Amino acid sequence: MMRCETITNIDEDVFNNLYNHSIDAMDSGTFPWDRHNLTAPEEKRRYLLSLYNRILEMDDGLVWLFSDGDTPLLLCAGTKRGDDVRWQLGLVGPDSDGSKAYLYGTEFGEATDAYWDSIGIAGWTLVLAEDNDTVHTAFKKRETAFNEMVDDTEISHNSYVRKVR
Repeated sequence: MMRCETITNIDEDVFNNLYNHSIDAMDSGTFPWDRHNLTAPEEKRRYLLSLYNRILEMDDGLVWLFSDGDTPLLLCAGTKRGDDVRWQLGLVGPDSDGSKAYLYGTEFGEATDAYWDSIGIAGWTLVLAEDNDTVHTAFKKRETAFNEMVDDTEISHNSYVRKVR
């Protein structure tokens, strides 16, 4: 059964596993390594882990983990302000079948909504590295399990995808 929960510390084994499944996409443009002058693999991993830990230490920081049984699927981090989350980080791993198709499934959508409801979230804003990176494109085209299109707008140098439930 898919579930999502707020976590208060980063399990490095979970982080490393999800990081290893996400690094190719991040290197392809979903994370702005060049803005931080990071090129070495271990340097990138340590930097990203430090960002998750920094968010954990913030008063309004929020880190959440999606799992399916014992399989960690998605580690996310951002800030919570009132009933809104500014979603800043996400590492995506495959399910036990080696697929990431769960991201588009009804069970994932329902687990997401149940989690947002449990912590009082009415909407979220996803902060992206660049316009039209692979994450931005996926969210622009994605329909949720409830057939609601996700709107997007551009602000400053980052792309934002906004979802109000």
